[in-house]
Amino acid sequence: MAIQEISDSWVWKHVYILDDFTVQCNNCNKSYKYEKYTSITIIKGHLYHKHNIWTEEDRLKWENDNHLLWKYFDKVDLYTSKCKFCNKILRQSHIPFLKKHLQIFHNQEIRAVIEKEIANQALWQNFKIHEEKFTARCKCCNAEKNIFFGTDVLIHHVCINKASIVLQIYFKNTVYQYVANCFNNCLPIVSLIFEFSLSINCKSFMYIMYIVLCITKINQDYLSYRNQLEDNNVNIMTQQSVADENTRIDTSRNCVDVMAIQKISDSWVWKHVFKSDYFTLRCNINNCDKTYKYYKNYKNKEITTIKGHLYHMHNIWTEEDRLKWENDNNLVWKYYDKIDLYRAKCRFCKKIYHESYIPNLKQHLQIYHNQKIRAVIEKEIANQALWQYFEIHVEKFTARCKCCNDEINIFYGTDVLIHHTCNTSTNSHHDNINRQIPENRENEQSDTSRNCVDVMAIQNGSNSWVWKHVHKLDDLTVQCNNCSTSYKRRFPYLDRDRSITIIKGHLYHMHNIWTEEDRLKWENDNNLLWKYIDKMNLYTSKCKFCKKIYHEPYIPNLKQHLKIYHYQEIKVVIEKEIANQALWQYFEIQEIFTARCKCCNDEINIFYGTDVLIHHTCKVLYQDYLRYRNQLEDNNVNIMTQQSVADENTSTNSHHDNINRQIPENRENEQSDTSRNCVNIMAIQEISDSWVWKHVYILDDFTVQCNNCNKSYKYEKYTSITIIKGHLYHMHNIWTEEDRLKWENDNHLLWKYNDKVDLYKSRCKFCNNISLQSYIPLLKKHIKYCHIQEIRAIIREEIANKLSLSQNFEIHEENFSALCKRCNDKINIFYGIDFLIHHMQSCNKCLRYRNQLEDNNINRITQQSIADENTSTNSHHDNINRQTIGNRENQLSNTSQYCAGVTADLERSDNWMEEHFLKLDNSNIQCKWCNTIYEILNHIHTKMIVIKEHLYYEHEKYIEEDRLKWENDHDFIWRYFDKTKLFIAKCKFCNVSLKCLHKLDLRDHLKTYHWKELQDVIEKEIANYLLHVHFTINIATLTANCYHCNYTINIFYSNRGIDDLRSHCQHHVNENSKYEIGAADYSEDRIMQEDVAAENMNIRYDHESTYCQNFENQEDQQSIFKDIVMARRESSERKASFVLLNTFRILCRGDDHNEVSTKRTAPDEREKERERGGGGNFMTPVTKCLRYRNQHENNNVNRMTQQSIANENTSISSHHNNINRQAPGNRENVIKGNCYLIKMLICFTFLKLLIYYLHFNMH
Repeated sequence: MAIQEISDSWVWKHVYILDDFTVQCNNCNKSYKYEKYTSITIIKGHLYHKHNIWTEEDRLKWENDNHLLWKYFDKVDLYTSKCKFCNKILRQSHIPFLKKHLQIFHNQEIRAVIEKEIANQALWQNFKIHEEKFTARCKCCNAEKNIFFGTDVLIHHVCINKASIVLQIYFKNTVYQYVANCFNNCLPIVSLIFEFSLSINCKSFMYIMYIVLCITKINQDYLSYRNQLEDNNVNIMTQQSVADENTRIDTSRNCVDVMAIQKISDSWVWKHVFKSDYFTLRCNINNCDKTYKYYKNYKNKEITTIKGHLYHMHNIWTEEDRLKWENDNNLVWKYYDKIDLYRAKCRFCKKIYHESYIPNLKQHLQIYHNQKIRAVIEKEIANQALWQYFEIHVEKFTARCKCCNDEINIFYGTDVLIHHTCNTSTNSHHDNINRQIPENRENEQSDTSRNCVDVMAIQNGSNSWVWKHVHKLDDLTVQCNNCSTSYKRRFPYLDRDRSITIIKGHLYHMHNIWTEEDRLKWENDNNLLWKYIDKMNLYTSKCKFCKKIYHEPYIPNLKQHLKIYHYQEIKVVIEKEIANQALWQYFEIQEIFTARCKCCNDEINIFYGTDVLIHHTCKVLYQDYLRYRNQLEDNNVNIMTQQSVADENTSTNSHHDNINRQIPENRENEQSDTSRNCVNIMAIQEISDSWVWKHVYILDDFTVQCNNCNKSYKYEKYTSITIIKGHLYHMHNIWTEEDRLKWENDNHLLWKYNDKVDLYKSRCKFCNNISLQSYIPLLKKHIKYCHIQEIRAIIREEIANKLSLSQNFEIHEENFSALCKRCNDKINIFYGIDFLIHHMQSCNKCLRYRNQLEDNNINRITQQSIADENTSTNSHHDNINRQTIGNRENQLSNTSQYCAGVTADLERSDNWMEEHFLKLDNSNIQCKWCNTIYEILNHIHTKMIVIKEHLYYEHEKYIEEDRLKWENDHDFIWRYFDKTKLFIAKCKFCNVSLKCLHKLDLRDHLKTYHWKELQDVIEKEIANYLLHVHFTINIATLTANCYHCNYTINIFYSNRGIDDLRSHCQHHVNENSKYEIGAADYSEDRIMQEDVAAENMNIRYDHESTYCQNFENQEDQQSIFKDIVMARRESSERKASFVLLNTFRILCRGDDHNEVSTKRTAPDEREKERERGGGGNFMTPVTKCLRYRNQHENNNVNRMTQQSIANENTSISSHHNNINRQAPGNRENVIKGNCYLIKMLICFTFLKLLIYYLHFNMH
């Protein structure tokens, strides 16, 4: 059953659950059909009106409810309202029922009110009214509004089309007024220019006037106007959204019911009676003189009596009442039979009631058949052995649970005991830990019956379909409806699971009847027993040892089969596992498939394997291990600190070599110590508490007794230790100094609400209650149950004092939690709002770090771009590039520090999608527009792209940021596609339009349909740029492998395509330039060039001439690159024509007698050879290119030297210009001069246009 919010949990203390769909009041046995939200409000109204039970929180919610429905209703009292039209009083005021009341009985009155409001405010001029539907449609933008609750929504409606017209008018007026204000002396000229421009429809001239004249003023005015308009729109939409949220909240809060009042379905009764006096009603049919005493408190009884009279005497009834009567499943019908409508017969005395009012029937049973009902209850209790779990009081018809002390009414039978769920907690925290260990899965089932819940195995809701195919022969036997096979249960409830499994197997194998839910349960069952059994088919399993097949695989039966027939085989398997893993060193293996830990004496079941022993954690050395681990972590911190210092200073200090040698030893010691102490940690008393056991002795497994006063305690780990310590201190004055220091230094947050009075004594700050066994969970429980309202008030006051908290967090006061609006972290605020303040500070610090990191990245990218542009001319940038690589490494490390916890999260720019989707669970979301469901468990980034596509293509929902990303995307793929519409691309090969919110679809299209054309285009581009000289091109896969560094580039999936190959090739040319011939001769020039380049980097964005010259240098460098490529190709061709004979001679392949000497000759001999054009000049193009490059570098040095001088002059002149501009007189002169120039420009333009105009008219 769906549970309610924490704020409504108090309701369930006053009712108990009869079955899955019915609850009953504890005070008056009033039963209700359970429907979420509706029933909660019905029960609240019943508790308030009948038993005067309510909470202050619900009263405040009722008083502060501002639903629009209260325009037609008045709040009379809590859960009581009065209609303003008919003055009818309604209790348990459920909003949907109140609205239904208005729609059924007061439709005309509301229509008249709406018509009057529309006429008074002349709204019909702007809206098309549909009064019969209570809707209005805007004539301008066709937006439809609901006006059932009034016309305020029409007044606050903002039409988008009208806003655009207002902006156009404002723009035109602002331009003219600003130009007129700037040129007061030339106002006739300005007006003439505007008229002339409008007459000749000169739009381009108007744009030029706007750019030249308005400059920044109009932009500022327009922006301020637009911001003001947007603020108004935001306020209006905020108010509307707040109203909508309040409507939803109030609706869900008051989503409730109608009880204890005269229902609308009973209104027909009053047509057949009239009121003779204040307390008497009389039937008005055929002179019937039947009268009824009418009391307001017994209205339901009188209505039922009148209905019975009208049916039996006058045959008047309704179909609705007949269905209600037949479907009434009140527990009282266990002792009555329904004979006819409003007629019941007692099963004990056979008395017939004609006005079957339930309280009267119950009163009859209590008075006349008390002993018979008691005998029935006693028989049921004896048959079901309920006395083992409950203390039965048959004379009072009550039963008290022995585990949780809940008292239950058993007047209507013992089913309520079978369905009872015990609420006691588990024995200790370590029960939960032990359940997680594989060994305890089997024991968990038995422990469940001992610890809490549902001590009687009841028929699960998922198994209800089974009972449709069988019928009950007697209390212990059921029979199949299809084949008459019968099944008998030895115990009515204790072996029900076995019977259900057997019946399911029979239905599947004999009649092919099963459910998908049961099939999934069977396939996903991970019981340890399947280690020895194979699943063959649904409800069919085969033993791995004897190959026997079971068709009704009930787990206990399978286990029994293994124990009886395969004991020896399993024993051999277990012994082999123990020997292989050397577990006998730590455990004492016994014959009955158990192992006892040699350290903590825990006995463990190993029937299903030895994994449970491997995962076993010993309970003795827990505190020692924790202390050792903390000490080890401190040592590791020191070692790592020394290591970091050693890594930084390795190049300069050899002293740290000794430290580095010590570290491996520490690591080995760490491993050995960890393996020695990493044994078994869990859940026993701390060593520091061992003194306690000297003053108590153990009576049994769950009880200890004090040696001094024979006081006994039920032993529960940690809880009992603290209680015993308190007893020893307060009663016998026994304690230790260590415990006293722990108590005084305990800084738990709970002490915000409690004061420490003495050792193991505390006092509540709210009620001054003194606790002598100050166990933290008990104190916390006292605070939660007794002072929840006071703490809520304190938290509310603290939040109100810190206004920024409500802006950054979504506060949930009912469950003392706050949800951060930035990172969606949920924070507990039960102990105050300090957590919220620290969380907000950490978020701000993280945001500042992120912004700073982005700024640093921008600076590095800027430096990198400058370095890439000037690499061809300045060798100084080689150092910059090396520094940039280091910066990149730092950037990666910083990014990894920052991005550690956010890789799988949704980007903040995608948060807008949450408005259009509803979260179903942790892995599924549903579209609010079309109910499409998406699974987001894995591949979140891909799923977000799919969801964006769905929102845009199906519902046309997107944000401006995504549109800008689309328009500004310059990926390599757009060479082959055209952007036609938003998120629509048109292929240049086949002219097909594709949806392309994600570029992967475009690449798939090219790869599927145009792979050959794409290969031809890329091959042509590679040939144009001569890239095959530096790369091995694989056209089949569109990949390139570099000759120099063996680096592979995927052309198809890169963002820049061919440009990536060119950039990579440029990088290698720059690297090779450092090793060319004659580079050492120009070292001094390069040093000077470094200084010039550094100055050029600092001021290149301030002077356009510098940037242009750098661009020229880049073009020159590209031309040099082409020359080098051609020279290398020519040299390679010539090398192919010769054969190397020795170090100094080569032989031409075409002529065997032509030998060419490659020996170095004198300079004049080389000149002669060059003049003759001999064979030794096959390297001339490369040499010529290098010589040209050296000469070009000298020219670049001269240019950069001149540029540095010019930059210094420019900086000096700009410095003087800044000084001159700072004087007030100079500023005015500058402004006047600029105005004068603008006026002259306008006059000149106007005269030119006038001449053209006169010339045109003359011709």
